Amino acid sequence: MRTACSPWGGVRPCARLETNLRFDTPNGQLARSRQVLRLRQDADARLTYKGPAQPGEEVSIRKEIEFTVGNFDAARHFLEALGYQVSVTYEKYRTTYQMDIVEVVLDELPYGKLRRDRGPDAKAVQVAALLLKLDWQARCYR
Repeated sequence: MRTACSPWGGVRPCARLETNLRFDTPNGQLARSRQVLRLRQDADARLTYKGPAQPGEEVSIRKEIEFTVGNFDAARHFLEALGYQVSVTYEKYRTTYQMDIVEVVLDELPYGKLRRDRGPDAKAVQVAALLLKLDWQARCYR
């Protein structure tokens, strides 16, 4: 991936270990409505909300609100005090590459690798996939 991305922009080559906690209500309301409430720890601690994906799009488009929190453990206790509980815990190594206006993210988890491309629109993401010689039709989100 690093070799494929390097002609199109800078590379942030260090894989960083992340700890991720996903929260939900006791009855799984967030998961049922395809929303995510996540607390992540790597170099910083961040709290993220992701809304459901918009239907009928070529790529996943979701509302995302993310901000840094000062203390991972305090943020966890805060969410639990509001009635949320940890529904999923996972660790992964993340390497981020920059290809012009598209961010290519490689996540390495115990069960496999995932690649995620983030850009301003579907066309920019598709162009990056073609430059990387990836099959656009084989993408997971359709």
